[in-house]
Amino acid sequence: MKLISLLFFILSYGAWYVQQHPSSETWNITFIEWNQKSPVSIWSIFLTLGVILFLRKSKKNPTTPSRSSRPQPKPRTQTQPRAQSEPKAPIFDESVASEWKEKLSSSALSLTFPRGGKIAFDPQKDTPFVLKLPHKTHQAYKDSIHIFAQWLCDTPTPKRVMIRFDAGCSEKEQQLVRAAFRKHYHINEMIIRKEANQIDILFHHPDQKWGIKYNLNKTF
Repeated sequence: MKLISLLFFILSYGAWYVQQHPSSETWNITFIEWNQKSPVSIWSIFLTLGVILFLRKSKKNPTTPSRSSRPQPKPRTQTQPRAQSEPKAPIFDESVASEWKEKLSSSALSLTFPRGGKIAFDPQKDTPFVLKLPHKTHQAYKDSIHIFAQWLCDTPTPKRVMIRFDAGCSEKEQQLVRAAFRKHYHINEMIIRKEANQIDILFHHPDQKWGIKYNLNKTF
């Protein structure tokens, strides 16, 4: 397309030159006659065609900015997430812990239960208290369990306690324990589990005051 437009420019110049400098040769005379018959000069026709072709070529190939001139985006740097420090376990003063545990033991021993009931300490790991009920009497069971539950709710919540029935336990004893403890604890805060001769009460959220040792004196 570029070469054709250039050719028309050359023809336009040649036609203009022949028109301005006529000669006696046959082809020149013929050209002059055609030029006179045409409403528009032949050289202007060639010039117009050359300009049209040149402009069409320019529109088809618009100038695009060089890739090198475009600002290159900066590479994103991935920031490493800060490592979250693990929560530190609370530090407990052993001397202070033993002092309040001694007071807790004295408070437990001062409780009075009907028909020979009593509290024993550290029957097994993570269990600081066990209520022992020797005689199978419904009312004695009920009163003893209520005394134990009420006292326990005023102390730092342990991880686990037990109620042991020397005569064995059934669903009735489990219902007594559930009724007594639900007066002081939400049902979702504990699990009450029945075994052959005892009821286990496990607390989901023991008090942090116990630290990592949920027994009073024994080490298991």
